Amino acid sequence: DPDDQPRKLTTTQVTQELANSKSALAAQGINAVSFAAPYCDYDMPVLSQIAKYYSSSRGFADTGYNSWPNS
Repeated sequence: DPDDQPRKLTTTQVTQELANSKSALAAQGINAVSFAAPYCDYDMPVLSQIAKYYSSSRGFADTGYNSWPNS
């Protein structure tokens, strides 16, 4: 059912999610430097936001090496 699909987050929402998760982890003494996108759900704009908070990122269940959009 197409109406039952989650809606894509706005850039502002993505930024808030990333900042809040980084802060929540830091509050627990965790210096997170890598990010795994939930449900492997990301695109180039999301990757650019992730790069502002984490030094590396990967999809949760990506397969193969150097697949698009990563190299």
